[in-house]
Amino acid sequence: MTLQFCNIGNIHSVRDSYQKLCTVCNSDTTVDVNFHSLIEDTKWLSHIRTILAASWETAYWVHVWRMPVLLHCSHGWDR
Repeated sequence: MTLQFCNIGNIHSVRDSYQKLCTVCNSDTTVDVNFHSLIEDTKWLSHIRTILAASWETAYWVHVWRMPVLLHCSHGWDR
């Protein structure tokens, strides 16, 4: 048995980042020059990067090693 912590943010931080991303993308006042830094400041891309890395790792264990996997959040709820 292996235990791996993937350091994925909780649902509240991911949701907040998504809402910030939507605000930046839908704002009429967003200046093109600052767009990349405003997107980076939302931390959305960081959350997605972490989630995709954990997803790949999970798929690897299931597909290659034929191992069962249990995912859960920081509160211990199964996913």
